[in-house]
Amino acid sequence: SQARQLGRELAGCRFDSVLASSRLRSQQTAHAILEASGHGAITVEVDNRLDEVDFGDLENRPIHTLERPNLELCTELLDRVRGTLPRIEDLWASLRNRKGVTLAVSHGYLIRAMLCSCVLQSQIERLRRFQLSSCGVVVISWLNEAARLACFNGFGQDVFESPRETIGNEPSCGDKSENSDGETIVPTALATPHNKRSEEHTS
Repeated sequence: SQARQLGRELAGCRFDSVLASSRLRSQQTAHAILEASGHGAITVEVDNRLDEVDFGDLENRPIHTLERPNLELCTELLDRVRGTLPRIEDLWASLRNRKGVTLAVSHGYLIRAMLCSCVLQSQIERLRRFQLSSCGVVVISWLNEAARLACFNGFGQDVFESPRETIGNEPSCGDKSENSDGETIVPTALATPHNKRSEEHTS
């Protein structure tokens, strides 16, 4: 499966903690990545703050009915995403305070909303300009107090080709590392679940 393939390609990485949303598919993806990467003994923590945006009565609606041609979200969907921001900000603060390398398996809209609001500090309306593939990986490096987008929509080999410190490659040790400029780096990797349904529909 895609998750196992990703796990095999991440076998050289260190994970100090692993999180997954409350959706079974997310937890299955996390376990598959850990088993294939040789880290099957790590416990997967379920955190419902990683759950996808609640689409309410928009669930399973075709995306073309919710978007404008210029990739802007319709008002209904945008309101749903904005309503999730307090949960996203709480999750963001929690990830920042974690020690070591964190792998978190979440969902497309949630991850992109976090990137826009917390990493890029951009307008939330722009999230549709970022496309995440099934089992795509986003790597965020914490440089002291600042967040850096180190990898977007990467796969196993793509992540390995990112700077070594961004994903905590072995044989790194300790909770934090430093780059050549002496900046403290604490990486977080976010991944989408396997077999993600086509984004022609909200899910």
